[in-house]
Amino acid sequence: MTTPPVTTPPVVPPPAPGEGCLLVDDNPHYLRSARRLLERQGFTVTTAGSGEEALALAAAGAFAVSLVDVHLGAEDGAALAATLVGRGLGGTVVLVSTVGGDELADVVAASGAAGFLAKDELSRAALESIAAGPPPARPAGA
Repeated sequence: MTTPPVTTPPVVPPPAPGEGCLLVDDNPHYLRSARRLLERQGFTVTTAGSGEEALALAAAGAFAVSLVDVHLGAEDGAALAATLVGRGLGGTVVLVSTVGGDELADVVAASGAAGFLAKDELSRAALESIAAGPPPARPAGA
């Protein structure tokens, strides 16, 4: 019996200290607090309050990671994430929300985002874990 080859997704290097982070959310209070948190953890943070602003910033600058709110006011954050991914903008794209990740699994998968992070779990370590990708699959029976 032959075991099928194990394939692993390409590994995206985690953001280095000082690398850019694009933070997209319609809530100015969250933008301020998340920006402070990420800057204390070594990111250079640029904020956007709308999808249009985020696309313009992403096209004009280089970002290691983009955090996009799923519920971006009247806009669809998952659609914005899909656009960023499709255009190769924003580095590693991560969807964020106050809603649990299990409820949004299909939305995240359809968007092409690298993953999902609950807003209250935001940290450099969490972003590096998402950027590094899932652990390699183990062969059956191992």
